[in-house]
Amino acid sequence: IGFQNIVFRNFDGTPVNGFETLAEHARIGKEYGVDHLVVWDSLSLGNYCIYEPDLDLFDYQPSERRTLMQGLADAAAEGVTVSALTNFRHINVTSKLHEQYREHAVRCLDGSEVRENWLGGTRSSTIFTPHLGGNCILLSPRSSATRQRNEEMLNRYLDLGYTAIFYDQPFLYQLDYRGIEDGWQPDDASEACYDTIERLRALVIERDPNAYVIGEQCDIFSASRAIDLHMEWIFGYVVDDLARAHYACPHAL
Repeated sequence: IGFQNIVFRNFDGTPVNGFETLAEHARIGKEYGVDHLVVWDSLSLGNYCIYEPDLDLFDYQPSERRTLMQGLADAAAEGVTVSALTNFRHINVTSKLHEQYREHAVRCLDGSEVRENWLGGTRSSTIFTPHLGGNCILLSPRSSATRQRNEEMLNRYLDLGYTAIFYDQPFLYQLDYRGIEDGWQPDDASEACYDTIERLRALVIERDPNAYVIGEQCDIFSASRAIDLHMEWIFGYVVDDLARAHYACPHAL
């Protein structure tokens, strides 16, 4: 019937729940018929919210890593699937990783990096505060270095004991002028993004044939080959898409 989202550390690193409570949250959810738990933690959410420049995704201290792995094992023993909301798209420009990956960024026509800033509060109203920082480059899915990094990060993630993945922002709507000298077209980037996610999905399934990938607010048509379950913050967006598709192709849906 759905999944429950539990915040362990907020986007700014503020602790909310300890990993030792994973099994307890899993039991409570299962009592109400919810057998999937999603971990929200600043070290897995994505580089756009990691404020320590020397850290990368899943860079847990040894003791914390052990606690997380034990918590995931205990939750699995309760018969609950556990995933984490994870974002592979960004590298923060203040991170040590920026210099390493900036040549693999999505590019504008003039060769400059495409950047995004997701720092904001949307709990009561949509108020974004880009002046506070959090500027990130977007990793180009057409880069072999990006694909290698994503696979390495995914394996680190699965080694922790997660049995599914909640893929944050599984899309690339921007044109990418990187690689046009090699024959790439700027609007090929979206398909390259789904190719990358499809490969990651295969790796998840390879570990566990019953695993699946949840996609956050993605194109329900183009992403279907890479995403098993679609999650929307505002369900009306999906209804509008389906209504338009049914109007255009009444026999297709």
